[in-house]
Amino acid sequence: MKSQFLKSLQYLELQAKEKPLRWKDVLEALGDRSHLILILFLTLPFLQPVPLPGLSTLFAGAIIFLVFLNFFGKPVKLPQKWSQKLISQGLLGNLLKAAEKILKFLERFLKARWPIFFQSIFFKGFNVLVICIQALLLALPWPVPFSNKIPAFTIAVLVIGELEEDGLLVVTSYLLSILSIAFFAGLGLTLKSGWNYIG
Repeated sequence: MKSQFLKSLQYLELQAKEKPLRWKDVLEALGDRSHLILILFLTLPFLQPVPLPGLSTLFAGAIIFLVFLNFFGKPVKLPQKWSQKLISQGLLGNLLKAAEKILKFLERFLKARWPIFFQSIFFKGFNVLVICIQALLLALPWPVPFSNKIPAFTIAVLVIGELEEDGLLVVTSYLLSILSIAFFAGLGLTLKSGWNYIG
């Protein structure tokens, strides 16, 4: 069964081909899913073969801001100047294709299940915590190439799990989060040991 989220992305892609879209148009088309979809879009540059440098701190801050807006049920409101700004069709097309690629890979596993993860206030809050921790790891200037991919992928899996209400995918993101924290803790200890050795 095709993901409803994938259908909405493909619809948005068709709209973008017909005419240039403003950020306001995209938010209106995404509706109440706009927070999570924007978070997913913000992780995509770090999942590309050649990620864009210098964006991690800015995008991580935006992810944290959006996840709290979503938790408290507040709408995404862009400044008037930004909301009327046209989105590059090339940029939007690349983002949509990257999101579709991830979704098509996961689609065979996606299934609405374990609704407690989307009905319980505890798990809703815990998901916010997981995303914030991974966003902070994303923001740190690690001197290791492609290290941003780990927290970005963890956030993407959790967001897709929430969008598709797939509790198994959410639990998978928890396990990925543990591995991510362990990886960066080990990396931090290694860098500290190396620094002490040099000193």
